[in-house]
Amino acid sequence: MSGELLLPIDVVTQKLAFIGRTGSGKTYAATKLAEMLGEAGAQFIALDPVGKWWSLRLRSDGKSAGLDVPVFGGLHGDLPLEPLMGARIADLIVDRQISAVFDVSQFEHNTDKARFAEAFATRLFYRKKSAPSAVHLFVEEAQEFVPQNPQGEEKRMLGAFERLIKLGRNFGIGASLISQRPQEINKKALNQTECLFVFQTTGTHERKAIDAWIADKGIEEDIVALLPSLHVGEARVWSPGWLRISLTTTIGEKHTFDASATPKVGARKVEVKALTPIDIAEITKSLADVVERAKAEDPRELRRRIAELERQVKTQWLQPVLMPAEPRLTKEQERMLEELRGILAGLKGCLPKLDEQLDAVLQLHKRFNADAVGMAARVEQLVGKLSRVNVADVVAIAGVGKILRRKKTPRSASRSWGGN
Repeated sequence: MSGELLLPIDVVTQKLAFIGRTGSGKTYAATKLAEMLGEAGAQFIALDPVGKWWSLRLRSDGKSAGLDVPVFGGLHGDLPLEPLMGARIADLIVDRQISAVFDVSQFEHNTDKARFAEAFATRLFYRKKSAPSAVHLFVEEAQEFVPQNPQGEEKRMLGAFERLIKLGRNFGIGASLISQRPQEINKKALNQTECLFVFQTTGTHERKAIDAWIADKGIEEDIVALLPSLHVGEARVWSPGWLRISLTTTIGEKHTFDASATPKVGARKVEVKALTPIDIAEITKSLADVVERAKAEDPRELRRRIAELERQVKTQWLQPVLMPAEPRLTKEQERMLEELRGILAGLKGCLPKLDEQLDAVLQLHKRFNADAVGMAARVEQLVGKLSRVNVADVVAIAGVGKILRRKKTPRSASRSWGGN
């Protein structure tokens, strides 16, 4: 950690706390420790409600690749993070034994954060009991997850973290609590820590909480004048049982990017390169159906969805119904309409005459059909008779007819013809 302070590798399973006002260097020191664990090949997890721990992925220049650790959630995440994924994420950590950063800074509500954290801590402790291995959990802004005065769903979350911090070391789980308000961290959890890093602290309530920790460890030191005089990046370190030290030291320089630095007025913004892609194909595959499955199994999610649908229905029913405006005709359209009305009136008067004429036509048609049927019958009779007549007889009869006509012809007429 510094020239005067060398931490052994078993720090992974120890319990530490980093306390100090905003900008004093507490998060810098905690990420320095995470950097050292990552470089040593030790597994660590960071629970980050602020959105700063993604910086471990970059070198201090903000461009080169840093630690090969996946970031879940936040503005710089490799993979999305949902409130219902807590238990599944814990399974992933245990099964694959990977280090990871869980950025919950973009969760919209505190209840979402509490739901994720409670499920994660509960499942991690449960799984580690049957598969113990060394892993260190960093809890940024620890008062958000281990509160002294929990409200609502925070009570279940507090219980899960208290058990994890108190008993987790039996199964290889170490932890670091990071906070600027130690008086708001649950006292049972804070008193479990074996090593305390205290940075510049000026508040009365903060110093009282630190003084209570020191008294609980049997240390007799006057911190009233000491803590406010510390410089940024300088820490007072107490570890009476584990390291058996009490010293003031300046934290060494990090190799990874410092995203925890407070922005200064007029300072040039450091251009940060996009995170270097890492191989997350297997992780993505493992979490492919996590969100949908978790939502389907969670009654709270179902209640939320039902409430949302009811709200939508009420909103739709309360909206005013807009009646369409009555259509209006132009003058030209009105003129054409009147003309059509006159034509229709004339047609109405002609209808009776048309009916009479149609009846007359139908009667004629009936008589014509009857006459046609009679003529067809007579023609058929004549044809039948003709079919029975002998052709020779017809010729003979025709010859007799000629002779008879000649005998009947007057002589005068014959002479007249001959005179011509």
